[in-house]
Amino acid sequence: MLLDIHTHRIENCWSGTGLYNLSYFDKEAIESLPYYTLSIHPWNLTVDNAAIQIEWMKNHMMDKSVLAIGEVGFDKLKGASMELQTEVFRQAVWCAENAGKPLIIHNVKSTSELITLRKELRPSGAWILHGFRGKKELALECLRHGMYLSFGEKYQEEALKIVPDTRLFIETDESTTNIDCLYQKAARLRNCSTKELYRKITSNINLLFF
Repeated sequence: MLLDIHTHRIENCWSGTGLYNLSYFDKEAIESLPYYTLSIHPWNLTVDNAAIQIEWMKNHMMDKSVLAIGEVGFDKLKGASMELQTEVFRQAVWCAENAGKPLIIHNVKSTSELITLRKELRPSGAWILHGFRGKKELALECLRHGMYLSFGEKYQEEALKIVPDTRLFIETDESTTNIDCLYQKAARLRNCSTKELYRKITSNINLLFF
């Protein structure tokens, strides 16, 4: 049933079609969710709360309902210092690798730092750039470094068109747009039927998340 790999809208998840981005600060939502991801968002990260968020992630990373780690990552426009973001990102990579789960990444103007860390850490698990809005050239660079790309409501159409079927995901993120509408638009741009796109991305989801 899972079609939407990243959402902040809990109502998208009750049917099992959406994967909720759960943070330490809304952890009580666990009781109403079939599955979710563990997030330490750079916007919600401070020197004072970093340790408790990391501990929470490590305590729950092996839970069966947790399908991925993230979103975690980098934002040069908002949030904690890059030093702290990097420290927490390293911890999140450790969690993802040891739990055998994908890593969902928030990336704003930090692709070079992300690629440098990927080369250094050499992860075995999948890294998924969520809400990808970069141009075709940036998409190609990220794909060359083995990453997956997830597209939400807003994106560069040429970037979506060039992503291989096996590296593609669709998400709603914070949008109120129905996930089916996002699949329909993406299918038109990729010159395939919506049913075929559902099939291909479902295959990716089953491979990485289940």
